[in-house]
Amino acid sequence: MGVTVLKYQAPYGTGTTLAMGPSSGRAGAGIFSFLQMTKSPMLLGIGASMAICAVPFLFIKDPESCGPEYQAAQRAYMRYHNMNPIEGVSSKKARAADGH
Repeated sequence: MGVTVLKYQAPYGTGTTLAMGPSSGRAGAGIFSFLQMTKSPMLLGIGASMAICAVPFLFIKDPESCGPEYQAAQRAYMRYHNMNPIEGVSSKKARAADGH
């Protein structure tokens, strides 16, 4: 008397037709066919989107707080209020370097 083993195939999973790609019998073939497409249109699209996003930054001016007059006024304000007197702008070393 022999033992008969029946192989049960589930209706889902990696080896079934539900997981097969549309172009071949391999599982996930749709993803591979997408990656094997010509890459130049994809790179062209990425480059175009980067260029479109970079255009506004070409016309941005520096804020007023980056100007040398504003920074000098800021340093004078910090010295007047004695901010960071040990190592900062109000220290004797920093005042000597600025000529005050």
